[in-house]
Amino acid sequence: MARLLRMIRQSRWFPQPGLLGWLPTGAIPSDALLDLQTSGNKMSLYRIDDEDEFESVVVGLASSRDNFANLDYAILDESAIHSAAITLVKTDGNTPCDKANMLHYDLQELTVDKVVNLAQSISEGYLDRIPKKEIENRVRKAMESGLLDLSRVNVSMRQKLTIV
Repeated sequence: MARLLRMIRQSRWFPQPGLLGWLPTGAIPSDALLDLQTSGNKMSLYRIDDEDEFESVVVGLASSRDNFANLDYAILDESAIHSAAITLVKTDGNTPCDKANMLHYDLQELTVDKVVNLAQSISEGYLDRIPKKEIENRVRKAMESGLLDLSRVNVSMRQKLTIV
């Protein structure tokens, strides 16, 4: 079954040790909900089946930013969405990478309960970080290979990409 990728901030899910001494073991800090913000009761994510698709989504998301930065993300099995009765609908993505855009989906008809179930699935899933320097290397490589549409990269990032 496919995996789903959602960009997050690890610090919201795993605060520095000792910072939230009141937080029970296994509990999810409420700040993590900021990574699950909805609009129109929908939430954006990407459906990936292999490493090539993963790479396209990473460079698409990274090249949509103003600056090179760490990219934190969560991966969960699509089955978690189905078991929570969340509707998954293919929609147009909006990154400078057409391949990533074709992998874009929205979770729709979200309720608070469904978002809480999603948060639980994410906290039990795979969370990782790609360091800033690696992101820069991947975006530059994608630009050189033609994977990115440079005209759709925001001006600030485009300037950083064209500086040698």
